[in-house]
Amino acid sequence: MITTSEAKAASHGKYTKVAYDRKSNLSIYVTRTEDTYPIQTPSTSVLDDLISKEKLNILRKRYSVPKSVIRSIRSSYENQSEYINLPDGANSDLSTQLFIDNIESHIIRSLKKEITLPKADLQVFYPSNVRSQFYSTIVLGASSSGKDWWVVDQVLSPSLKDKLVIYFSMHAHDDSTVLRLIKERKNASTHVRRIDLKALAEDKIVFKLSDLPDDCIVCFSDIESLPDSVSGTGTYSVKKMLYRLAESVYSSGRHRGILSFFIAHSSTQGRGNIHFVKLRREASIVVCMIAGSKAPFMGYLQRNLGMSKGEIAHVFEKSKGSRFIALQQSNPEFALSKSYFFLRD
Repeated sequence: MITTSEAKAASHGKYTKVAYDRKSNLSIYVTRTEDTYPIQTPSTSVLDDLISKEKLNILRKRYSVPKSVIRSIRSSYENQSEYINLPDGANSDLSTQLFIDNIESHIIRSLKKEITLPKADLQVFYPSNVRSQFYSTIVLGASSSGKDWWVVDQVLSPSLKDKLVIYFSMHAHDDSTVLRLIKERKNASTHVRRIDLKALAEDKIVFKLSDLPDDCIVCFSDIESLPDSVSGTGTYSVKKMLYRLAESVYSSGRHRGILSFFIAHSSTQGRGNIHFVKLRREASIVVCMIAGSKAPFMGYLQRNLGMSKGEIAHVFEKSKGSRFIALQQSNPEFALSKSYFFLRD
């Protein structure tokens, strides 16, 4: 049964929440079945609005279930119950279970693979526990396109609000976006650590994956602007050290519950930057800040995410007015912008 209950979805492992609307209680789920479909939180709890009476009768006759079962299903939908309260004996009846499974499959398959919600403010959903699936993210865009701001929006989401945040930045102590994170985090004094890249270079500090605590959030901002070597002998490079740390976090961090964001200026840097190429391959989600020109991303998406020109053009057209497009390149593959969700084949 498809309900608005996230507990139901999580407990069965059948549905995975991938996005949510910050302005309402609407969520988007996908099903872990052979065919994957997006599921909106139903706008109606009336069963007959989700499946026709004719289809219900066909299924009822096929599986020889009594009308009392349909009445129970209708009631459960109307009450948005977590489980269907079936008549005595029906829970163990195979025909009844097959009947219910077919109803769910029909509803799922009738839902669209792309959703447009003009008034929504959709965001990628990052669960509090990231050990079960990759959620490492790369955020790309020109200067002042809102990259750090987008990351902070995710970090301030309800599911992540209590996690320790470690923020590597060239301007960690005076950047307006990081200061916003400090201001809006009630527990900021103990749950936000700002690490200034210039101070790292001066003190020649080396960070390793083992130095990061479990279940934290790590943000790498503007690493590519650092010089390749910052010491007189050239034996220490904070840039190379941070790239190696990011690679370790992206490849192994999730096993310790570490969620990571890598913020970069341009998608084109990957052509001559082996470190960036490794990160891009390991990343689950790539976010393109498209407030400015879309041109730099067209070739990148086609080369690295396997999207066709037609698919890219369609997603960009549907995402007009959005500052970003988020693309998940691990299963389930989808594109998401402020008011648009598209599940890729």
